[in-house]
Amino acid sequence: MQVHVIRAIWTLTAAVLLTLMIGVPVLTVCLLLPWRWGFDRCFSVWSRGILAATGIRLTVTGRDRLTPGMNYFFVGNHQSMMDIPAMTLATRGRIRFMAKKSLFRIPWFGWIMHIFGFVPIDRSNARRASEAIDKMFDRLTRRGGSMLVFPEGSRTTDGTLGRFKRGSIRVCQRSGLAVVPFAIDGTFSVHRRGEFFIRPGPVRIVLGEPIESGEVSGMSPDALLERVRETVSRLLARSGSKPVTAGVAMAACGGVL
Repeated sequence: MQVHVIRAIWTLTAAVLLTLMIGVPVLTVCLLLPWRWGFDRCFSVWSRGILAATGIRLTVTGRDRLTPGMNYFFVGNHQSMMDIPAMTLATRGRIRFMAKKSLFRIPWFGWIMHIFGFVPIDRSNARRASEAIDKMFDRLTRRGGSMLVFPEGSRTTDGTLGRFKRGSIRVCQRSGLAVVPFAIDGTFSVHRRGEFFIRPGPVRIVLGEPIESGEVSGMSPDALLERVRETVSRLLARSGSKPVTAGVAMAACGGVL
């Protein structure tokens, strides 16, 4: 247990140092130049440093299913705080997240997220959440880029796949992007919700077959939700993750963003 606590302290320290070392020059340059291309590289370096400090050994499969240079909307399960740096490396930094607004209050880290197109979601205020999503669509139209959402809404508490919220699926359809289901397996064992401990270990990310934008727009939200969730569940099963309970599966169509 002592080793896990030391690992957690080291990871937290590394995260702060990396954010300052990378964030300060990035923000400074952004005040002077319309510098966007370098952020993806910096984001990848930051994520790689976090995973190295954590002791995660990352394996990514399914990249060959994606068309280089094309933008996607990635949709998958949420096991841990480590999902963000892991997915950043899986997509080589070319991705932006929808995240709870409290993360945007973190000095430097939150400012960088604001500048580079990450989307703050206020779950307690539907109107503000809708406004944030509209801004995201405006950014996608003007600048392009891939987006990612965790439709469970929060990290798993027991390692199983939770229900998907219908509102998240509607956002995917409004984006006009092809949808890529993905499965993350292993980050729950590394860092669990509500715990301070960090346990090094292997993490696997599997990117599923993209659902083309035309097909996405032609499906009902419930049909798309079921298809994406079934794909994520299948990808998790291949990784040896816990099976989904019947009760959770039946509840999958419920909820809003």
